[in-house]
Amino acid sequence: MIIVITIRRLILLGNFKDCISKSQEFENDSKQSNKYAEVAVILQQVGMTGFCIGGALSIASSVLVPEVDAVVSFYGVPSPELADPAQAKAPIQAHFVELDNIVGFSDVMTAKALEEKLKASGIPYEVHIYPGNAHAFMNMSPESIKEEEGLGNA
Repeated sequence: MIIVITIRRLILLGNFKDCISKSQEFENDSKQSNKYAEVAVILQQVGMTGFCIGGALSIASSVLVPEVDAVVSFYGVPSPELADPAQAKAPIQAHFVELDNIVGFSDVMTAKALEEKLKASGIPYEVHIYPGNAHAFMNMSPESIKEEEGLGNA
């Protein structure tokens, strides 16, 4: 529940610096501090997670956003123009699938290339590749399941 509140706060404020600044304001305002104390405490360490393009942006945040302390990405790697994972500063756990066919973004070769870049970064990392699964395997919505069945992946 707190994470949902934090994510909403991040979205509303637009970026991490604004969010952290706002949480400090809440801490300084005694009328607001009790109401937002949980958000302020959570913001002492920020974790990012994302799926597909969100996964790629999560990895990019490890490079570009100093306030990010850890990243979990599901099937997505940022373009080299956005962020080089070899420059990552926060630990990354990345999840990919064997049957993903989005070349250069989330296929197995891209996952293995990401792993090599993370080795170069020196940060703690894990890259997992799940056999027999296709892109968006974590999405269990009825629409996604129907789409996977239509593609012959379910």
